[in-house]
Amino acid sequence: MKDTNNPANIFTFFRDRLFWQPALAALLLGLSRYPLKLNFLAFFAFLPLLFLLQQASSLRLKKIVKIALSFSTVYTLVALYWISVVTLPGFIGLFILFGFYFILLFFVVGRIYKVLPRLRFVGLITCWLSFEWLQNFGELRFPWFNLGYSLADYTSLIQISEIGGIYLLSLLILIINILLFKILISFPTHKTLLYIITLLIVLSIWIGWGNYRLHNLKLIEDDFNASIVQVSIPQYIKWDEAFYDSTLALYREYTLKAAEEEPDLIILPESAIPDYVLNFSRPLTYVKNLVRDTGIDLFLGLPHYEIDSDSGEYEYKFYNATTLFYKDGRIHQPYYKIILVPVGERIPFMDYIPPLRNLQLGQANWEYGEDLVHFEVQKEDKKYRFSSLICFEIAFPHLTSQLAADDVDFMVNVTNDAWFKKTVGPYQHGMMTVIRAVETRTQIYRAANTGISMIVDPRGVIRQRTRLYEQTVINDKLYLYPEQTIYVRYMRNYPALFVFLSSLLFIITILCGISIKRT
Repeated sequence: MKDTNNPANIFTFFRDRLFWQPALAALLLGLSRYPLKLNFLAFFAFLPLLFLLQQASSLRLKKIVKIALSFSTVYTLVALYWISVVTLPGFIGLFILFGFYFILLFFVVGRIYKVLPRLRFVGLITCWLSFEWLQNFGELRFPWFNLGYSLADYTSLIQISEIGGIYLLSLLILIINILLFKILISFPTHKTLLYIITLLIVLSIWIGWGNYRLHNLKLIEDDFNASIVQVSIPQYIKWDEAFYDSTLALYREYTLKAAEEEPDLIILPESAIPDYVLNFSRPLTYVKNLVRDTGIDLFLGLPHYEIDSDSGEYEYKFYNATTLFYKDGRIHQPYYKIILVPVGERIPFMDYIPPLRNLQLGQANWEYGEDLVHFEVQKEDKKYRFSSLICFEIAFPHLTSQLAADDVDFMVNVTNDAWFKKTVGPYQHGMMTVIRAVETRTQIYRAANTGISMIVDPRGVIRQRTRLYEQTVINDKLYLYPEQTIYVRYMRNYPALFVFLSSLLFIITILCGISIKRT
């Protein structure tokens, strides 16, 4: 038995390639998601892993598990450390969850490398993209590790996501990594030049397409405009009754400032008013008076509940919602958030394991919304149609593309990132808005309680942006793209092909293994 208390053994462990190479890859990937102008690291991040996987024939299950856990632990620690600011148990849960996911991922990739070496890179690509896509489904869904998000600051490079979405960006990142790896291991042979030429062709087409679309996309400049109010209420006082009146006063002050720009719509963030606005007269009167005084339609996020008495007993059902208050006094049907944050907003599998409803980890336990709701605002004789995304929902391209397919003129994303304080979390969350705008070619107004609020046009250009914890108002006109993108129209579900291919390759490895044993 090894003496793990021996410092020499610990040092040897960290020198082990099975630890430091996947850890280095994870570190580079994690840093590529920071606002440090290190996004380019994603193009090199897989190299340590690719060199390690070259030894797949000698990588037994125990070694695969070690590689996967080294990668998963460092990646989660670097990229998602900000979740520990909100919930330490939830952060620990992510280590377990992604540890399991990456063990499964690396196990399948390792099998393909070992049994089907000629298809090893196809296996790596299809398995990784399957992992990214499948993260969109189920009650534990958390699609935060998509490689393409590292490119959000490279406006020309993300233009191609109008064709294949975030998954095409991830695919191209993997291809660049693989071509660089081939150049390194083939140098200096006649194949090296071939790989270099291939790399240059891929980059030329990618950059060329991006620059062309960025500078030649025909947008319609509309005279409709909207204002976003950011008053930056810290989370620790947001629901404190002692600050209730001051919070309402602050929102009134900045909403009136927003009205000075004479916008056609004013947007407040998720759960802006710390009360059940539609359920109680005091906050409802406050909002109605605010709309009356500005004379401008007001859109905001709010908690809401309904009473269900169908079972014979009164049962309260709580929702994370948005709605639109019209200047003529009408209130639009609310939109209830469809995709809830696992654990943070609802304990997973409660409907299947009823005792979980009694588990209290500080979560809200909202109910799932079921229907997409479209809102309309009118300017003179023209109507504008828009849809709402609440917080975490901006991370789901299948949802935003579904909204875009319904011919909305713009989208509104309301969120409260105050939970994450001054960490990289609000930046990562905000950059998803940029990718969604390009995928759908739809302008997105993002209203965040403490920032980062932004207005992103259909090219992915951030036209207005706030700083964290800034108290301010931003305003901009609306830019429209008159067509649906290829991604929205045809390609929303194409990543299912990667799931099919990776599953097929894995089945072939099993059949090959059975065949070898029989012979």
